[in-house]
Amino acid sequence: MLYTDGNPAMLAAIQVIYLQTHYLLCIYHITENVKKKTRSILCDEMVKDFVKDFYHMCNNYNLYQFEL
Repeated sequence: MLYTDGNPAMLAAIQVIYLQTHYLLCIYHITENVKKKTRSILCDEMVKDFVKDFYHMCNNYNLYQFEL
């Protein structure tokens, strides 16, 4: 498995060079993107709460916990 920041050139290279490799986005870059997208529709405190809930959701260990 390879973790990247979502750079399109990197993803294309992985598909060509490492055919059997699964690639994922790192949680830091996903979180930064979540913050960027939510700032335009939520106030500062709501963004913080949303990110906190997002982390909680990401760290759930099974489908039942995730759906809660």
